[in-house]
Amino acid sequence: MPFLVIANVPARRIAGACVAAFLLQLSAPLHSATSPIQLDVSPRTMLVNTPAVVTVRAIIADASAIPASVNLYRLDDSGRVLALLATLKDDGEGGDAFAGDSIFTAQIVVSEPTTARVSMQVTAALRGVLLRIKSDVATVFVQHPEAAQRSLEDVGHALSAGEMVVAATYFVPSSRTIELLDSLTATERTRLANALTKVHLASSEPDLRVFETTWTNEEGNEVPVELMLIPDEAGRWVISSW
Repeated sequence: MPFLVIANVPARRIAGACVAAFLLQLSAPLHSATSPIQLDVSPRTMLVNTPAVVTVRAIIADASAIPASVNLYRLDDSGRVLALLATLKDDGEGGDAFAGDSIFTAQIVVSEPTTARVSMQVTAALRGVLLRIKSDVATVFVQHPEAAQRSLEDVGHALSAGEMVVAATYFVPSSRTIELLDSLTATERTRLANALTKVHLASSEPDLRVFETTWTNEEGNEVPVELMLIPDEAGRWVISSW
């Protein structure tokens, strides 16, 4: 599918500075990398009432970490421990890629009957140290199947209302996005909003949704458009490619 390009449109700077500033703010890192345990979960989204295997990886660079002590816990919304979910291992088995590489792994099955945020944290003991070290909290977002399409609907509503700063929050921050959103006329915003009302799901993979639609160009011809969406840090689906 062709990349959507709005050609020969002069730049308009009415709201461009606001959009650019907001996108730059979004691109700033949300978490520091100073945690002694670097935690990654995949996938980060799953569907309601659909069991999914979640792979949890924890990088522990401290050589004094006790391998048998690397535990994965589920937390409530206040950060209190609800349950021990698994003990991560670095033995090259059960989803762990390589033994002894300081990347500890566990695979768990997650299933929720309603939308939810499944928050997890890894802790480990160090030799000669009383307190356990902890990772940052990672979250798996349990969602309805229509969650990604609802994000596109929200983008369309924002475009129709001329709320470009709001619309920008539904895109992965990039200079290209700033340029395109800044250049849209009111007519083009309406055409793009209309295109988003006609999307259909072309493919679905863990943490990736691909939608297809058509854009009506200035000559009145309909051009096929492909939109790729990924979840952001808050689990909301945002456009990564269009």
